[in-house]
Amino acid sequence: MMQRKKTKRHYLIHRKFQLGHALIIAALQIPCILLTGMSLSWFYLIYLDSRLTAACNPGIFWVMALICLALSGAVIYLSIRLTHAVAGPVQKTGEVLRQMAEGNLPEEKIEFRKRDAFKFLADDLNRLADTLKKDRDALKRAKECLRS
Repeated sequence: MMQRKKTKRHYLIHRKFQLGHALIIAALQIPCILLTGMSLSWFYLIYLDSRLTAACNPGIFWVMALICLALSGAVIYLSIRLTHAVAGPVQKTGEVLRQMAEGNLPEEKIEFRKRDAFKFLADDLNRLADTLKKDRDALKRAKECLRS
């Protein structure tokens, strides 16, 4: 069996895209946190007896703030992990296209990871590379025929 080479994962492949997406998600989370906090405050102040809430547990609002902070961190981490499936193929596609533009066609088939979002791009890039190789070979043969 062939063993695969273990590589260290870099989750921030395209920092601008991934961190921008994470910040948008975090910004959308702020109104949700505020609404939840206001709802819990109303619940504590109006519905429950004042003896049960802040009087017995003055640190409840700090606990709520820490929970919201932990959830925000988890959401940002998950959004970076999820955007990794998009940024990876886009980065690899850009590298392959830059190499093709310089005239260096890839020798091996282009493959993306199993969970990448744009796996279909690998097939299209492989077809493009095959077509370019065939066209380059045809041009070489035509050039040789003209010389002889």
